[in-house]
Amino acid sequence: MRIFYVLLSALLFFPPLGSAAEHGESKSDPFYRGADVQLEIDTKLALAKRENKKLLLVLGAQWCHDTQGLMRNFDKPELQKTLQDHYEVVFVDVAYLNKGFDVSKRFGLPIYYGTPTVMVVDPETETLINRPSMTQWLSADTVSYQQYKNYFAQMSEYTADAELNGNKRLADYLSQIQQYEETQAKRIKLAYQRLGPVLENYQENGVDFTEKEDNEWRELARFRYGVQKRAAEFRQQARDAVKNHQELELSFPSHKKFSWE
Repeated sequence: MRIFYVLLSALLFFPPLGSAAEHGESKSDPFYRGADVQLEIDTKLALAKRENKKLLLVLGAQWCHDTQGLMRNFDKPELQKTLQDHYEVVFVDVAYLNKGFDVSKRFGLPIYYGTPTVMVVDPETETLINRPSMTQWLSADTVSYQQYKNYFAQMSEYTADAELNGNKRLADYLSQIQQYEETQAKRIKLAYQRLGPVLENYQENGVDFTEKEDNEWRELARFRYGVQKRAAEFRQQARDAVKNHQELELSFPSHKKFSWE
């Protein structure tokens, strides 16, 4: 059975979530769709600073099975209390992979690699602090509830490593990794522009993916998940090298072209 059909058919097991409000304020559909999402984020950042909380951004979509899995866990009482006590939360609708790019880029992430993208931000520095561990949330529906509770409890208490903060060698390494990601992000965004309308047509009109489109989606999925994983590995290697006073030569992979490029 085709990958997209499997993924999206899972939505049939859940009741309809209703029409989307302009601001996305209902419990079943919290995603912000207003034109001033950056203003909403500014407001939440100010609140987070004042109340000594973290900013939590979720870039997702109602059609996404893993986004819905994330939301079901967020609605459970114990985790909900953790989020209310320790985070200011903004849910950003990415539509059909054609919105939300300005949000991820604002916090140094060149592209969102899938949905949901879960970003924990230090409001004092506007630094993305969970970048090494973001990949797991692309499969949010398979993450256990205990892992949810542990993760968001731990991230709420995160403090930057004083030894690495402001380290020039680490900054140089991270700059190289950022350039690698930005280069690949351009290709991913173009791929979203190509395949996003196909996804929309499937969701809105019931037009199934052709075999060619399905293969292209698989190709894109392997690429974007692979880039995010490699970038996270590079960042960890850089931190380990600096901590252990070792030299590191970063060797970035060369990626073959997409079949349609």
